[in-house]
Amino acid sequence: AYNIMSAIEAQAKASGADFAETLLEGLFASANRAMQERNRKYAGTDPLRRVFCGLVIACLEGDRLAIGLASPGQAVVIEGARVFAFPAIPGLNGPQASSWTAAPLGMFSESKPAIFETTVSGEDLLLLGGRGLAQGLDPAAGPVERADRAFDAVSGAR
Repeated sequence: AYNIMSAIEAQAKASGADFAETLLEGLFASANRAMQERNRKYAGTDPLRRVFCGLVIACLEGDRLAIGLASPGQAVVIEGARVFAFPAIPGLNGPQASSWTAAPLGMFSESKPAIFETTVSGEDLLLLGGRGLAQGLDPAAGPVERADRAFDAVSGAR
């Protein structure tokens, strides 16, 4: 059986590349190949049956957090009183993450995720979800209220 984690680790070591980025890129490439394979049978015959999707994956190595994203998707990190999002959501009081995102999986033959990195501690909160997560965040609210709203948006608890 093919073990993608072993293959990615070997590839990162051989090239001297960063393991987290290599891991995220490998996982996104694997998921994209699966989507392309599924969509191939509808090419030219029934384009409305093709499927595209967003994906958000977090990789934690010690206190280093790397997040890979293909749209649509959203990641929010709450570090004490600071709240920030990837892609960026204007008005949040944390570090500004890039607003660039990658195309949905299955759309193109090659797919690389947009990658964001930060340092976290054991008390920090990470939320990964679809685009609806951004709708639960109010820049005027405090960090706890933002976290509650974001969690509600992700879990559908509203």
